[in-house]
Amino acid sequence: MALVYKHIKKTDLQIFYIGIGLNEKRAYSKYNRNNHWRNIVKKHDYTVEIIKSNLTWEESCNLEMLLISEYGRIDNGTGILVNMTNGGDGVLGMEHSVETRKQMSNSQKGIKHSAERNLKKSLLHKGKVTSEETKLKMSIAKKGMVMSDEHKIKLKEAWKNRPSMTEETKKKLSESGKADWFKRKQNV
Repeated sequence: MALVYKHIKKTDLQIFYIGIGLNEKRAYSKYNRNNHWRNIVKKHDYTVEIIKSNLTWEESCNLEMLLISEYGRIDNGTGILVNMTNGGDGVLGMEHSVETRKQMSNSQKGIKHSAERNLKKSLLHKGKVTSEETKLKMSIAKKGMVMSDEHKIKLKEAWKNRPSMTEETKKKLSESGKADWFKRKQNV
């Protein structure tokens, strides 16, 4: 089942975005939003209001198109919304072709990131604590995963060819209780 939602500026309570999703998670997500949406959120913050839920995908697309046409879009001079389309163009169940997936994969191969970029990413993640709930979800997602023999061989080779750990690193692992985990991995 799908739903239609709106985003409202906290400062003046003006609607600035209409969207659809398969669940409420999309309504609250900040990912895959356009720059106009991001700028408004930075300046005004926002609240989410579910307009209608328990709709079929087609019903939600139709309602989204109706509301976007009613409020109008800023980019084409017809209204107040930062939506970049007239709606109804969700990609439910879309799967990329094998050829497209290969092209996307190839476009990422060989990309070398700068040391500055890597340092920024590292600092961004330092100190973040993964909740037990998240750890459990990740564990469940991996359960039953089957690796090909080729992949197992590659993993085994990667572990064999890794650089030796310093004594300091070994000590830290031991103190953190991860030494047993590491010993098991060595015997892969």
